[in-house]
Amino acid sequence: MKRPGILFCAVLLVVGVAHGLALQAPFQFDDLHQIAGNPAFLDLASLPRFFVDPWLGSTSTHTPFYRPVLFTTFLFDGLIGQGAVWPYRLTSLLLLLFLGLAAARFTRLLLPRLISGVDDELARRAGFWTALILVAHPLLSESILLATGRSSLLMALFGLLALTGLLRWEELERKARVLVPLLVLLALLTKEEAVALALPALLLTQLTRRELVWWRRPLAAWPVLLPIGLYLVFFLFLRPELIEATRPEALASATGARAWSQKAPLFDRPPQGGLALLGLLRLAVVPWGLSLVHEVPPPTGLQALVGWSVWPALAALCWGLLRREGLAKATGFSLAWFSLSLVLILVYGLNTPMAEHRLPLAMVGGVLVVGLGVARLERGRGLAGGGLVGLLALLSLLQALPWSGARTLWEHEVKVSPKSARAWSFLARAMELEGDLRGAKAALAPVVVSNPDHPLYLAQAASVALELGEVATAGDYLRRSLAVDPAQAGTQALQARWLATVGRLLEAEAAAERAVELAPSSSAYWNTLGTVRFMRGLPSAHEAYRRALELDPANEEARHNLGLVERRFGPGRARSAP
Repeated sequence: MKRPGILFCAVLLVVGVAHGLALQAPFQFDDLHQIAGNPAFLDLASLPRFFVDPWLGSTSTHTPFYRPVLFTTFLFDGLIGQGAVWPYRLTSLLLLLFLGLAAARFTRLLLPRLISGVDDELARRAGFWTALILVAHPLLSESILLATGRSSLLMALFGLLALTGLLRWEELERKARVLVPLLVLLALLTKEEAVALALPALLLTQLTRRELVWWRRPLAAWPVLLPIGLYLVFFLFLRPELIEATRPEALASATGARAWSQKAPLFDRPPQGGLALLGLLRLAVVPWGLSLVHEVPPPTGLQALVGWSVWPALAALCWGLLRREGLAKATGFSLAWFSLSLVLILVYGLNTPMAEHRLPLAMVGGVLVVGLGVARLERGRGLAGGGLVGLLALLSLLQALPWSGARTLWEHEVKVSPKSARAWSFLARAMELEGDLRGAKAALAPVVVSNPDHPLYLAQAASVALELGEVATAGDYLRRSLAVDPAQAGTQALQARWLATVGRLLEAEAAAERAVELAPSSSAYWNTLGTVRFMRGLPSAHEAYRRALELDPANEEARHNLGLVERRFGPGRARSAP
């Protein structure tokens, strides 16, 4: 077997052992509003619309995403499995396989250019171990276990391939050079945070283009910088207009695209540089536990001061190490790579680096150093490297165990983070789906106490109370939720159900109509509207149920209800309005 074949088989084996349990994991967390129940990922006609309609990537009426390449992969998964979870997980496993192979190639090309004295054989061995350590690492578990975590995985793959092309720029044929900016563009259309590729690209050209004077080296990064510059023009000036032009008309102006696109003020969270350093340490000391709850409070006081001070200290350390050779220089490169890969994401205000599924690209530098260290061992290299990869794979395997079911996962999360309202909310949702309404009510009780003005938690508590027959309690929760945010389609649909329950059918119909205006692509809300109209004795219920089935042919409740309407009014009354 040739060496590339050995590498492929080894990476494939490690991916299967470390992350294979992900194939059994149900949709979770962000998957529930982006993928589950989203008809856009079950219809091939959505493919061109992903490039012109940012609202297709979520069932939430307040969450536009412009990530057409990512959504194209979701579409193919949806078409293969018709809504089943396993194609999403399998595709992510394949992407991790290719990311490992790309990391091996990148390492093999970079090390001889970065460190004098590293020959091709040592670089090849370092690439082999880098690939295995990267794909086995438990910090990538969340990227696999969350289908929506694929965005960073796919972005890292495109980005790493582009940076590899940048390393080989002088060797590439003219026709092949166009692939580098094209790969950067694909990364940007996968996730907007790919703008962070600009800084690693500048680092690479500064360290590897030694034939150029230092002030000309940044110019050599133009194949990466040019598409990023063009994308920033689109992101800042054209994308808000695109979101505004395609958004559902009934949404309140306060939730508009401009407000969303500017949700994080510049330099909102750079103090979390301290967290970035912690994230780097977690790459070295075997990490444990996922950060599904994503609740990292902004640093204040002494913590903020320490966070701010990390950045200049880290820069000075990198500069000192990069002036050396050997493993010291590789360590400096790792520190610089990690911090530069995250800095723009931190400025953007996200809770990285505690959200592991945003780390794949930033991890490559640190893992590369470990791979080089293993490759340089004269004796016991296979034992040391194999033991490390085996340990990491075992931790990844154990980390996937709670994901066997929704309730199991969130019971695990509330034990890890007992103060997380989000974790308790998702546990309540899992209990509700299993029919344990009393358990869901108990899980939500501390949530609504600690978050008395959170519209979604209040609406969730109202839904459970209504299912339990506690009509007055449900009405109180709904009143409080709508007072905070009347533009939530799900809350309006729930309000329609509550009003119908208490016999206020005219108001119920108005609330159901508001729900479908806010979320016209929701089959469930059209079904609610049809039910209210049917309760009023209106033949127009037929049209609402038809619309529900057009949006989701698998909506059996709407199909059953349509049969009831046709038996009562006949199929010929479909468009007869009262």
